[in-house]
Amino acid sequence: MTQKQTFGQFLSNRRVMAGLTQKQLADKLFVDESTISKWEKGSRRPDIEFISELSKIFGITESELINASVDKARIKEKKQAKRYRAIVSTYHLTLIILFGIALGVSFIVNLAIDRTLSWFLIVLVALPLAYSIMYVPLAISKYGTAFMKRNNAVISILICAVILQLALIVIGTQTFGVVQSFTIALPILLFCLVPIIGTLYFVRYIKLNWEFKASILIFAWLIIIQIFNMLLSLLDIELSSGMIWQANLSRWNTPELVDANISLIISIISLIIIGVLTTLGTLKVYRKKSDMEKDIEN
Repeated sequence: MTQKQTFGQFLSNRRVMAGLTQKQLADKLFVDESTISKWEKGSRRPDIEFISELSKIFGITESELINASVDKARIKEKKQAKRYRAIVSTYHLTLIILFGIALGVSFIVNLAIDRTLSWFLIVLVALPLAYSIMYVPLAISKYGTAFMKRNNAVISILICAVILQLALIVIGTQTFGVVQSFTIALPILLFCLVPIIGTLYFVRYIKLNWEFKASILIFAWLIIIQIFNMLLSLLDIELSSGMIWQANLSRWNTPELVDANISLIISIISLIIIGVLTTLGTLKVYRKKSDMEKDIEN
């Protein structure tokens, strides 16, 4: 806060800073000029009905006006918030300009070299996808309804998933054909989308201590990864890594065995972590139950 002034001095200073004469301020408030003069001399105080309007005219809070002092911390925070919004706006504008340049260059190069638009279509969907992943959560938090804001993470993932599916269809059409772009891209996307949304739902809405939550999620994702590898096999997609059940820690002579063995070791370490977290979670629940029993006895 600034050094304390009398109300009249403060009012006079704020009027001058606003570039108003006593008459101009009086006209805004529909009072006589002599009334403003009495306020500034301290012989009278404005009625409560004028406080709100005076605060708006001077750009200060009612509390600051009544206390005859300006909160410098509030002004500093307001300037910092304005600076932050300007930085964010500049950041988004820069991204849009860069994406636009990338699209323009890709369009020209694709036409100049191939005499047709082929891989440009991939760029056309890939860049909006990259931008949407960053911008969708911000847009929902700013423009979304109360329901959308409460479920920002899930809704953001769903919107990005739709855009990703469109990207995969375009890429698949260019590479495999229209039919295969649906039969391959759609199952993979759905399989990835369900556990991600399930994880978000589990973390937010299931009431368990964090040790139990972490152990359950680690175990679930170990299973999901193995099922995902099986799904890729069913879709005749060649895997670059071996399956966990192909592991043989006594042999490390092929890339597939190396990958399978590493996967097995990671799984064993994860199971140990799960055991530790489950033990800690159980002890926490037992301790909490004991404390409640003691409180009841007392």
